[in-house]
Amino acid sequence: MIQITKEQKEIINSDLTPGDTLKIMAFAGTGKTTTLVEYTKKRPEMRFLYIAFNKSVQLEAAQKFPKNVTARTTHALAFRVKGFQHKNRLVKGFRANQVMAALGLEKYEDAKFSIDTLYNYLVSADPKVSHHHIPAMARGFYKKNKIPMPGIVDNAL
Repeated sequence: MIQITKEQKEIINSDLTPGDTLKIMAFAGTGKTTTLVEYTKKRPEMRFLYIAFNKSVQLEAAQKFPKNVTARTTHALAFRVKGFQHKNRLVKGFRANQVMAALGLEKYEDAKFSIDTLYNYLVSADPKVSHHHIPAMARGFYKKNKIPMPGIVDNAL
C-alpha cells in the first residue's frame, strides 16, 4: 500500500480551475508520479495529458495512470503539429558501411558525416539540404586532420 504524505495529500486535494498551473518540485524518487496518479484518479471526469521526454517513460506512465490520462512524448506532440507534414522525409536505419558501399566512399567518417547531415536536414523545416546541416563535429574533424571536406551535402542528397 502506498503511503501518501501530508504534502502529497495537499496537492491531491487541490482543485485547479482552467488556466491554473500546478508545479510540483521535488527530488527524484520522492513521489511526484504517485502524486499525479492519485490526483488524476480522484478526478475521473476530467481528462489529463502527461508529457514525457522519452518513450520508455511514456510507456511506463501509460501503465500507471488511469484511463482519463493520455501519455505522450514531446516528440509525438510535435509530430502531430508539424512533423506529419514531413513524414515522407523520414528514413530509418542508415549505417555508415551501407552508405560507404552505396556511394562508393572510402572513409567511414565521410559516410557518417553524410548521414548526420541528412539527419539534421530531416529534423529541420528546411526545403533542401545545405551546408548549414553539416554537423560542427564534421567541420572540426576535417580541419583538425587537415583533410579537405568532401561533398557531404551532395552525399546527403
